[in-house]
Amino acid sequence: MTSRREHEPTQDARKPARYSMTHASPRAIPWRKRPEREELRAIYREVDALLDGYACDASTDCCRFGVTGREPYVTEVELAEIRAAIAENGGHRATRKRSLEIAGERRCPMLTAAGKCSIYAARPLGCRTFFCDASLKKMGAKLPRVKLQALVRAIDALSEKAFVRGEDSRPLTQALSSHSSK
Repeated sequence: MTSRREHEPTQDARKPARYSMTHASPRAIPWRKRPEREELRAIYREVDALLDGYACDASTDCCRFGVTGREPYVTEVELAEIRAAIAENGGHRATRKRSLEIAGERRCPMLTAAGKCSIYAARPLGCRTFFCDASLKKMGAKLPRVKLQALVRAIDALSEKAFVRGEDSRPLTQALSSHSSK
């Protein structure tokens, strides 16, 4: 005959299960530790290699959304990378050290007073692939659009994988303001 004690669950069986990184919600894992971060960085390296030789005169025209009429759209994975870069640079306060804007200029919030991108290594695909008219004239070559479109789709798929219920791509300033108000 067995005792009742032998049929009771052990202390370990009554404890709630701990979740490992493989069982945790992806949002619970810090972005800097997620495999998707390295996947995004690999895509960025591929874009940079694809555009090697294309010249940018660093006029920062592309960082003045009101001047160009264009603003980069970012996905959730790109926004996560931007947030990480902002945090590594001292937070939003550090990115606000800028010169006064000219009316209607709509400067990128990441553009410093010195005219440099404060998150250059983490800049989104839209920033990596935008060339002002002056730069395009100097290059005299067409951008490899088909290859770039494939990389856009790769980032979209990565964003969907990493943030299943994430938001669609949205303008950079809108994405940053919605994040800072949370």
